Amino acid sequence: MFGFFKKKQPPPNDLTHQVANSVSSLLSAQLMMCQSSNKIGDNWTIGYIGGFIDQVNIRKGIKHDERGIGVMLLVFGSVFGDKNRAAHFNQYESLILSEDAKALEGDKIARNEAVALLNGSAQRAMGLSSYCLDMLDNYIEMLDQK
Repeated sequence: MFGFFKKKQPPPNDLTHQVANSVSSLLSAQLMMCQSSNKIGDNWTIGYIGGFIDQVNIRKGIKHDERGIGVMLLVFGSVFGDKNRAAHFNQYESLILSEDAKALEGDKIARNEAVALLNGSAQRAMGLSSYCLDMLDNYIEMLDQK
């Protein structure tokens, strides 16, 4: 009876959900490799995940408005659980605004990887898993040699 007053949720097949599902899929392989890492949720990984999402949004023409924030919330929810999605999104925004060095490093690597994936110049993103496995320096060095 009172459902009329509830805010409508976007249908699962709208652009917000499609992009969020795509980003979650792109991150899932890396996240599986990071399952035993205690680094998930630190400033670097929050920066990486947020930067990856935002860069895909930009490439898909999604602005940082209700839809773009919706994509970010859905992906953060898929990574950290729905109860924690807003807290992690807010943490990402705060870290970037405060110019946290670790978060900015993760953000930059993620954005570069997202562009390479979307341009077809890379087959996979490995920055997050390299960081979790303490191999980030080797990964960056490998990229610089290409």
